[in-house]
Amino acid sequence: MSFFSCKKKAFDDVYKISDNKSLEELFSLKNYKTQKKNKINDSVLHILATNGAFFLEGDFNTKFSEKTGFWTLTNKNDSKKIEIDYIVFAKNDVHKNQIIFSNNGIIDSVNSKFYNLFWKSENGKRTLYLNFYSPRNESELFASASIRYFIGRDKKKIIEDSFVLKNGDGIYREKVDYDFKKGDKISGYFSEFVNIKKETKDSVFIGNNTIYFHKKVE
Repeated sequence: MSFFSCKKKAFDDVYKISDNKSLEELFSLKNYKTQKKNKINDSVLHILATNGAFFLEGDFNTKFSEKTGFWTLTNKNDSKKIEIDYIVFAKNDVHKNQIIFSNNGIIDSVNSKFYNLFWKSENGKRTLYLNFYSPRNESELFASASIRYFIGRDKKKIIEDSFVLKNGDGIYREKVDYDFKKGDKISGYFSEFVNIKKETKDSVFIGNNTIYFHKKVE
C-alpha cells in the first residue's frame, strides 16, 4: 500500500478551495470543459484545460489514456502552483512521482515530494549530489529511506549500488563519489518507509514513498 503524506488541509489552505475539493479532482480532465489539444506525436497530445480560475496543462498518452510527465495547475487569481510528475508503466498503472507545491517560484519543501540532482567539480572530478524531499506528517513516528542506482556509459551498465539515507526532517541528502564523464547516465529510485500513528489506539500505518530518478551528464 502506498502512502502520500501531503495533508489535504494543507492543499486546501494553499489554494483556498472548499473542503470537498481534492488534489485528484483538480487534476481530473473530466472536470475541465474547455480543452485545447495539440498533437505532439502519434501517441502524445499536449492539453491546456481551463475551469474558472484554474488552468491545467500537460501531456497526455493516448495509447494508455493517461497523463504523462509534468502537469501544472495554476490559479489566475494568485501566484501559487502545483505540479505533478506522472510516470506511466502501463494502462491503469500510473505513478505520481513528484508532487510540488510552490508560491512565487518558491517550493514548499515541507509539503512537497520531489528530488534534485546536480554535479559539482571536486578535486578534478564530477561528484553527484542527490537531494530527496518527502512531505512530513504530524503523526509520523519513524521514517527511514534507501536509494538504489545504476550508472551507465555507452549503453553499458558500469555501476550498480545502494545505500541507506539519513533522515533530516524530511530531507535526505547524499552524494555519489564517482568520476562521472559527459554522456554518463544515472537512474534509480529512492524509497522511504514511514510509520504513522493512526487515530485508533495502538494502531500504526506503514507506508512507502517512492521517487524514480534519471539524469544525464551534460
